[in-house]
Amino acid sequence: MEIQKKHIFGTMVVTSMLYACGGGSDTAVDPIAPISANGALQLSIKGLPSGADSTVLVTGPEGYTSDVNGDATLSDLLPGTYTVTADPVVAQNAEFDVIPASISFTVTANNTTVQELIYMTDIQSKGVITNFGSVYVNGVRFSTDDTTISTDDNDDASEDDLDVGMNVTVKGRKTADGSISTASHIDYNVHAEGPIESISLSDNQIVVLGQVYQVDSRTVFEDKLFSELKVADVVEISAIKSADETWLATHIETSDAADTYKLIGEIANLDESGQTFNVGSVSVDFSQAVIEGTLANGALVKISSAQGLVDGVIVADEVELKDDNSNSDKLALDGIISSLSETQFVIAGKTVQWDENTQFRAGNSDDLNVGIRVKIEGTELDGNLVASVIRFDKQGEIEVKGVIQAIDLESNTLTVLDTVFLVDEYSQLKDDSDLDIRRFRLDLLSIGDLVEIEAFSNGDNLIVKTLEREETDASRNNDDAEAEIKGQVIAIDGQTIELQGAIVTTGQFTEYELGDSDVSADVFFAQLLAGDWIEVEGIKQADGSILATDIETSRANGDNGDDESGGVEFSGLISSFDSVESFTVNGRLITTDERTVFKGTAFTTIAEGVRVEVYGREADNGDILATRIKMEDNDHSDDYSVEIEGALEADAENGRLIINQQTVFFDVSTQISDGSEADLLQGTYVEIKASVDENGTLFALKIEIEDGDEQNSADVEGTISELLDNGEIVVEGITIVLNEMTEFENGNISRIEVGAYVEVEGQFNEQQKLVARKIEFSDSDESEIEGRISAVLSETQFTLGDIVIEHNQYTAFEYGSASDISVGVEVEVDGFVNDEGIFIAEKIEFQED
Repeated sequence: MEIQKKHIFGTMVVTSMLYACGGGSDTAVDPIAPISANGALQLSIKGLPSGADSTVLVTGPEGYTSDVNGDATLSDLLPGTYTVTADPVVAQNAEFDVIPASISFTVTANNTTVQELIYMTDIQSKGVITNFGSVYVNGVRFSTDDTTISTDDNDDASEDDLDVGMNVTVKGRKTADGSISTASHIDYNVHAEGPIESISLSDNQIVVLGQVYQVDSRTVFEDKLFSELKVADVVEISAIKSADETWLATHIETSDAADTYKLIGEIANLDESGQTFNVGSVSVDFSQAVIEGTLANGALVKISSAQGLVDGVIVADEVELKDDNSNSDKLALDGIISSLSETQFVIAGKTVQWDENTQFRAGNSDDLNVGIRVKIEGTELDGNLVASVIRFDKQGEIEVKGVIQAIDLESNTLTVLDTVFLVDEYSQLKDDSDLDIRRFRLDLLSIGDLVEIEAFSNGDNLIVKTLEREETDASRNNDDAEAEIKGQVIAIDGQTIELQGAIVTTGQFTEYELGDSDVSADVFFAQLLAGDWIEVEGIKQADGSILATDIETSRANGDNGDDESGGVEFSGLISSFDSVESFTVNGRLITTDERTVFKGTAFTTIAEGVRVEVYGREADNGDILATRIKMEDNDHSDDYSVEIEGALEADAENGRLIINQQTVFFDVSTQISDGSEADLLQGTYVEIKASVDENGTLFALKIEIEDGDEQNSADVEGTISELLDNGEIVVEGITIVLNEMTEFENGNISRIEVGAYVEVEGQFNEQQKLVARKIEFSDSDESEIEGRISAVLSETQFTLGDIVIEHNQYTAFEYGSASDISVGVEVEVDGFVNDEGIFIAEKIEFQED
């Protein structure tokens, strides 16, 4: 590195005076002798570990020598050329030195020369880029002023070719405390480039070139969301090794059809005579390949192939041995613990040792466990890594979406939803706004920006794990009070929920979802437990709490499933539409059946270009059987409005209504349909769409007046006895009228058949027919069966006792697969009985004997 120089100039005043005695005396006074005009040298020593002393030799004119062990000022130096030589210092099992080791300079009279010596050690850091300015890897900011950068396709790349989430190898130098770090070279290679063979939203996995890649909340998707990827898309994946034979994807971007497919992995089962080896479960044929290096089991290689994976075999055109040796005293790694013993563990094949001198960050030694992701820095000793720092990459405990209220660059904090979050050197920052700033930093955020944050608690701080800016303040149209939060339930008090860093309150209008089913508040809270994950949409209140408009159970952060049943959920526009039973969202075929619930409006309004939220079960080929379809406005303007329906409890007065024991305000801007303000009388049945402000006040955006009054409202429960030719049905002798505004629960109009048990809410018309507002199908046919398989009837059917169980492409399997189905195996099956009396399995869980 270049030694930094700095000169501080001082002045010394030398005066000479001639004194005369008497007016004409010839006697002269000798002048005062001048002060010796020597100089000084101030040495500043930086970069060594605490307690380590430097060994510096200073030589100069007339045989001058001086040994210096730390910061020092050498005075009364003769002007001339001096040389400072810094010997290497061994500390913490690493060698620290100054480059160049010797430097010469001139000391001039009456001046103090300041010379800074920075001790650094070589380091190789293998990990994921979390931030820019210059480049942050494994919690260290590496300066990239004089760095060479290489990628797969470009040995002369630039920093613009790098992105957050890419797993890179940095070679450079750093001081003991990391305050000064420089990168001499950064190398990025994709772990895999090829077509997607399969995708599982429920398992958060994709398969490329035979390798399984897991996706989590920190995976960066460059141009498509996970739910938008589809089979046959060509992707470039950056990844780190997981605890098993899978990989954790850290960065995924799509590319055009590749001329060459690539895969990095370790050689196993090398057969030199047959010229094959394995990478994971895939066989590699290298008989026609150019080999760079010596192949051996356990060696890390990069495979290039024009054909890709064909019938489970990659025919390699080139196999390049990747040098995995650090050749540095310091080594930093980002990985997942695959095995663990008392004072050591293994990540990415490297044994890591720790002792009483190891510094733990964001956790302690008790938090070490198989499957935990950690970032490590240490020194190599006898082939092992002796850790000086272990930093835990903990699972997020809270996820919030809201606008920035405050930013403090001195403390590196920002405030969202009245909660303070700390951005540290490990936080991953990404700009997903229209500005799309690549080198994104905390100081580029502004108050009013809409951000999504995932964080975990560490002491008194909430540490940012990931931060994504969704919209800038200038482009955002939403209300500052709008809020989303996801986290684990800490405590429940009545119908108030405490999450990490937030209190969630509820109201009469709050909608509740368990899995993919709408439920009442009583049912929801009867099943909710501390430790459960929930997602909340609502309005931030003046006291800092969040008044929920929607609450649903969820999986942990990073999972795409909607509940524990293995279902999935995602949003998108309908891009092609064949029928209500078959349409495409995010490139995925969505099918519906008679049990699919259409929420938000009648299913007849589904069409191309409509935005929907899909809940359902996923087939191996990525198709989704929807259990629920929820309509969304394309501009999301209604995300934080609420809907209330019922009979008015009093006449409208002074711009206010009372419905379901809730006061709703309205004014001339409120849209009133099928009537006017004069019709808002006690007993009138209305449907209200209202906004909620920060004080929990409801304001009616739209009021729809239903025909009839409270006396005409009725509920009918029973079995459908007749289907009339005009589309009407008969329940308990009452004729039920269905129209496009009829809402269905636990199914749709396809479930209307003789013998179906329904609950109907509606109003009688002039013909005394009940016009249905809502029809709810009984879930009595939903059940759970447990037992040992008594017979296997076919590839898709087996029996439990006398009950025929049928599974299909949408059946979720837990602790096993369809191939494990055999006589005597004990299973637990969730599902329903269809019209043919066959039990359709939605989930099959294999039980331990």
